[in-house]
Amino acid sequence: MNNSFIWRGNNVPQNRFALDINAPFYRAVDGNRQVNNELIDYCVSCETILEKESLVSEVVKSNSDPYRFTQFWKQHNLVDDLGKRLNGDHLDKFPNDPIQKKLFDKIRENYLLFLSEMKSKRTKVWMHVWANILRDGEFISEHCHTSTHTTYLSGCYYPRSSNANLMFRHPTQPTDILEIQSLENVIVLFPSWVSHYSEITDCQRFSIAFDIVSEEEKLGNPWRPFVLLDDPETMKGL
Repeated sequence: MNNSFIWRGNNVPQNRFALDINAPFYRAVDGNRQVNNELIDYCVSCETILEKESLVSEVVKSNSDPYRFTQFWKQHNLVDDLGKRLNGDHLDKFPNDPIQKKLFDKIRENYLLFLSEMKSKRTKVWMHVWANILRDGEFISEHCHTSTHTTYLSGCYYPRSSNANLMFRHPTQPTDILEIQSLENVIVLFPSWVSHYSEITDCQRFSIAFDIVSEEEKLGNPWRPFVLLDDPETMKGL
């Protein structure tokens, strides 16, 4: 079964000079209830740490995002929180837990499957992972993660279903929306430059989000603790 697909939008170019966007996406079902419950419990325990801390980095803070922990997660990595922060400052660390490796392995395996299906070569990349826990009436506002010449991939995993789906807006056709249901065990990968948002939730909504970045992007974000996701010279493939 092939889990990857190309999103072109509904407006097919009429000539060779018209703008043509081919955005590769990946959607798969990969998980089980026991691991998901462990992951949810771990994310909630990490969020209690965020509540007690103050930001120490130079990350620009926004008051427009309805999810209050968005900025705080930029200084923590859910799968490996030992990275050095900007200017050497360190916050309280998330406790080590076996669920971290399970989550790391899940993301890495699906990332490698995506590369294989797209016939893309492996390259050395790093990853930053965080959790979004939305309550009744909250949502994630429309945004994209990066949009430079080194932009790579982003993604998310849903350990529990919710009614607030993941929405992607086509870059040249604003009314063209790709909707992916936020169902338990679903993992999605997409180009980091694609604009996306979540609908308003009427329940507690859990999503595990991540950025996969090149070395150049990693060095350009020194306040984020990254973990090595793949290195074809030192790590095994599929």
